[in-house]
Amino acid sequence: MSVFTDDHLATELAFFDQKRNEWCKQGHSGKYVVIKGTAQLGHFHKRFEDAMASAYQAKCDEGEFLVEKVLASDATEWVSHIEPGSC
Repeated sequence: MSVFTDDHLATELAFFDQKRNEWCKQGHSGKYVVIKGTAQLGHFHKRFEDAMASAYQAKCDEGEFLVEKVLASDATEWVSHIEPGSC
């Protein structure tokens, strides 16, 4: 289970935790996946940058989405996105 305690991306993180073992068994370990709500958007990506580009092409900039690296256990890296001009 993920270490986040607030409600941001809680649905996406729960979906990821539910699917991660299945995805690892399917050979997707080490690849990135885009999740919005309880849906995987598109296919798996070898690079984080490709997953982010895919998310924006799917209009994910209209709300929260998760780009996560598929690993058998939780990774310690976390990346946040801030909209341009919001700071």
